[in-house]
Amino acid sequence: MPATQKTLRIQYYASLREVCGSALETRKTMARTATDLYEELQRAYKIKIPKVLIHLAINNQFSDWNVNLRDGDCIALLPPGALAELNRG
Repeated sequence: MPATQKTLRIQYYASLREVCGSALETRKTMARTATDLYEELQRAYKIKIPKVLIHLAINNQFSDWNVNLRDGDCIALLPPGALAELNRG
């Protein structure tokens, strides 16, 4: 099945927000999975944090990196320290 372009809403927390320069981005992508998307973002923003340290949520549910993405999905990327930040506030 060929990859199709989709539009995703991506929320960045903690240090990722600083690296990417924004807390929220709407992004068009051909990424099939969350892994593909994170690799794309690592290249685009020169993110150095390994994927294994990032908590992933898709549509407000913690998720596996191999889930197929769908047009309109909301992706949250939570690096180390982000959960504490959310608990404060």
